[in-house]
Amino acid sequence: MVYPKKTVDRTYLPFDSARYFQDRGMAKWMGFFLSEHTTALSKEEKRVELTYKLSPEEVQLFGSQIYAQQIEAVFTYLDEEVVKTITGKIASFQSNTFLIQTVEGYVQIAFDQLVTIHAQKRSQEDLTS
Repeated sequence: MVYPKKTVDRTYLPFDSARYFQDRGMAKWMGFFLSEHTTALSKEEKRVELTYKLSPEEVQLFGSQIYAQQIEAVFTYLDEEVVKTITGKIASFQSNTFLIQTVEGYVQIAFDQLVTIHAQKRSQEDLTS
């Protein structure tokens, strides 16, 4: 279906430029829209939909295995609604938190912040020592 172009009757206006003005429609709002839209998009990029998050039991199980074997792992966790990823070893294991030793220092992560834990593959040197 083709919609007719809507025009506004401006015959009452005294100036030709005003009578024959062609409205650009949404184009005139694009400057406003773009700044608002980019702000919304940047917020959307930071938002993450979590389809799967480790249960507290899984966190304890995986964490205790990684801690006992002193395996380096990649930890993905939520820090104030921002997803962060660090790599390190579990230095200490408490009832509801891990203290993870990274190259930069130590990071404490609560179990309920953790999204995923992925153990790194051990190198052949680690297996022989």
